[in-house]
Amino acid sequence: VAGMNPDNFIVRDHRSWVDTYANRKAWSREKIRTADPQTLTDLVENLGELPTADRGDGTDEKAKRFDLMMLTLQLGTLHSDVNVARVRENVRAIASALLENRDASQIAAQAALLDDVAGEEWWQDVTAPMLEVARLRLRGLVGLITKSQQKIVYTDLVEEIGQEREVELSAAAKGVNAKRFRQKARAYLAEHLNNLALQKLRRNKPLTQ
Repeated sequence: VAGMNPDNFIVRDHRSWVDTYANRKAWSREKIRTADPQTLTDLVENLGELPTADRGDGTDEKAKRFDLMMLTLQLGTLHSDVNVARVRENVRAIASALLENRDASQIAAQAALLDDVAGEEWWQDVTAPMLEVARLRLRGLVGLITKSQQKIVYTDLVEEIGQEREVELSAAAKGVNAKRFRQKARAYLAEHLNNLALQKLRRNKPLTQ
């Protein structure tokens, strides 16, 4: 938040939030822990998508993508409904690609862990703490994968456009406050979490007729 430029026209409308949360004290564990859910929701909506010149830890995008994959895997060890099969294979592929460059001193230092991650046995009883250790030790190595090792993805998409027809938007409301609508929708969903259809939607399960 400290890297958000208040002179930026996108940031300007959220100036009060930026001024408050640019102060590190506003992020104290106690303040965040005791904040009510609506405040946290407003915090995300007012700051989450604003441009900033400070990306935090200074690491590159590849390391952050690796962080995200490892976080998904950690969630998978805690919640059985999180599908992590594809993510696990991606991490194994990264470890294998790094092992091809084990002449690099940084990679050689983590060769034993990379061998484990690239194999199958390590994943049998993997835990969230094990994944966190692997994340911390390997995230800085992901950028060492050479371009020649990265797969090129080609797409060949055929766009099919049907016959055009007029659609009357008679129920469209004018001047809808998108932010307020999201708040009301989230509040409604939070009050109906026991609804079977909503539970299926949250878990990405198919709905019946």
